[in-house]
Amino acid sequence: MQHVDRFRSILSLLGISIGVFTTFLVFTLADGLRQSLQHSLQGFGDRMVLVQSIPWSSQAAEDGRAWWSYLRRPPVLEEEADYLRRHADLAQGVAYVQTFYRSVSSRSEQLRSVLVTAASGDWFRLFDYPLQAGRIFTGRELQGGSPVALVGSELAETLFPGGSALGASLRVGGQSVTVVGVFEEQGESLLSLMEVDRMVVIPPAVAARAGVSRRGGYVAALPQDGVQSGLFDAQLRGLMRSKRRLSPWTPDDFSLNRMGFVQETVDEISRKVRRFGGLIGGFSLLIGGFGIANVLLVSVKERTREIGIRKALGATHEQIRRAFLKEAAALSLLGGLAGIGLAAAVVGLLGDNGVLPLQLSWINVVQCLAIAGTIGVLAGWLPACSASRLDPVQAISRTY
Repeated sequence: MQHVDRFRSILSLLGISIGVFTTFLVFTLADGLRQSLQHSLQGFGDRMVLVQSIPWSSQAAEDGRAWWSYLRRPPVLEEEADYLRRHADLAQGVAYVQTFYRSVSSRSEQLRSVLVTAASGDWFRLFDYPLQAGRIFTGRELQGGSPVALVGSELAETLFPGGSALGASLRVGGQSVTVVGVFEEQGESLLSLMEVDRMVVIPPAVAARAGVSRRGGYVAALPQDGVQSGLFDAQLRGLMRSKRRLSPWTPDDFSLNRMGFVQETVDEISRKVRRFGGLIGGFSLLIGGFGIANVLLVSVKERTREIGIRKALGATHEQIRRAFLKEAAALSLLGGLAGIGLAAAVVGLLGDNGVLPLQLSWINVVQCLAIAGTIGVLAGWLPACSASRLDPVQAISRTY
């Protein structure tokens, strides 16, 4: 009989362990996903507004327009960014950004399809990408279209193995440029809005000479501190409409996309992943809870005489119930600790993967143990109440 009870207890602990393992691992994955996506957005402030042709959010559905209708909108051009920079007095910075892919070569290496960014205006103030060596472009270099470039750390190591990239010559789409700065390493992330480690930044005039068409880019604008987002959006919208000479009854032919929308989307994805993990782990915890309830019901039946003697010696209903609840919680917490230990081993193996950072969190540990303890108490409530209601005389005289 003891072997059967021991086997039943092991199965119950296994159910709790699997549930806590799954829940803890998914919580850790959700945290790593959020950190990776936030790392991708670190160069963008959540208050930044991008003036683009195509909206990010559900504006198409709200306007009742088909998505392909936005493809017919005119591109956002550099002169429009200059216009906003001169007239948007609520902005602390306005930059024009155009991205494309071109072949990039040095004397020893040639790479195809390298991300090239043509940046002007306040790009270097708005985007937080520090340099590990060199300098940024000067105003004269931007205005005059000097053949200069900044490169990412990984690209610099690939193109100039064993040497310094500063002062070296590159060919970007047939144009010869001189490297004046190298970005600090940003690392891998799931969402790379800008692949900084493998990117080349050049002035827009150099991009035009490299054969980039006037298909347009986007304008990045950051409001001054304390300026409300609605007021800032209204000023940008008014200036863009004025620049494009749109009549009052003509709808916008551009979109204002706020980076805060991306951050909210990232947070929502993280919350959904945690809910999904909690749901999956909940099934295993439920099975383990039923197992604990079964074990305690059998335990109450086998310890009926013991319970009767304790009550005859003065133990109250509450003391009996509390003793069984503690036993249920201890069983559940033991299974929870085993599950967390296994999950911690998995996280230790996968933690340093370069893309999805996985780290142990005491908050997740406490949450999972609290869930396991709660499941144990709920599972042990019925057996504990059953034990507390036993009549001491009948319990002592009962034989099996």
